[in-house]
Amino acid sequence: MHANQLKKLDEQLAAETRYSTETINTFLADFKVLVSRLEDTHTRDEIIALIPNIRRIAAQSPFVDRAQRWPKGYQGDFETIAHLISGENKSEPGSIGYLIEDFFLASDICKQHIHKVIYQSALVAKAIATGGSSKIMSIGCGTSEDIRLNIPNVHTGVEFTIVDADMEAVKHSLKNLAPISQQVEYVHGNIYKIARTLPHKYNLILIGGVFDYLSDKTIKRVLAAIKTNLTPGGTLFFTNIKKDNPYRIYMEYLSDWILIERREEDIYRLLAESGLNDHEIKISLDDTGLTFLVEIKVR
Repeated sequence: MHANQLKKLDEQLAAETRYSTETINTFLADFKVLVSRLEDTHTRDEIIALIPNIRRIAAQSPFVDRAQRWPKGYQGDFETIAHLISGENKSEPGSIGYLIEDFFLASDICKQHIHKVIYQSALVAKAIATGGSSKIMSIGCGTSEDIRLNIPNVHTGVEFTIVDADMEAVKHSLKNLAPISQQVEYVHGNIYKIARTLPHKYNLILIGGVFDYLSDKTIKRVLAAIKTNLTPGGTLFFTNIKKDNPYRIYMEYLSDWILIERREEDIYRLLAESGLNDHEIKISLDDTGLTFLVEIKVR
């Protein structure tokens, strides 16, 4: 029954000739209910097979189109994140693509990423403000917006290491950080492959959003390795999307953006199993309540 209802919704959206914010909001609410019911009895591929028109129409949003195709070959690529941070609706005004793009770019799931960047930027500012020498590393640096925001306050005692598996992201970051290029080095590679060979000890290590895509086993291996790269009193920061993300169905079915959600107890367990539970731990939520912000200060 629910499969037939979803197929009917797919046909109705394709037949619609006039779209409005109200039309899209009603459609999204119905879509979420039907997919959530079907997940008990159908695989993701089976559900996607029921909604070819919905996915085609959703892809009229350039943002959703990227999140279906992932032209860089991986989820959460730096160009998609740059689009998200800019908040620029790149669809034709008045089109359904515009309405869908507007929904996503204005949503809390996008805002939580911006909140992460702002939080990380504040941590960078705090590390810089000591006035002494500071080494700061950003893993999965993406666009390095958190560092770029601090360029006016960077002094000669500050050194940055940016890490990313995508060399194009590294190049983009280096361009963003050109005014402080002499104080920036980079490491190109997957963090789980290079975690044991990082070049320095750091006052601050940032891992924003990376763990949303990694298994427990890999996270534990990374944390166990990089904790040795923190100075006494140094801070390790990472984030993870919270379990029961209300945008999950839209992300997984309108696009192909799949995150590994965790509960607070999952994070404490990962820290304990990585040998980090004997340090000062602070876990909070960003302002949307969708993402955990995790700080570990080495004693």
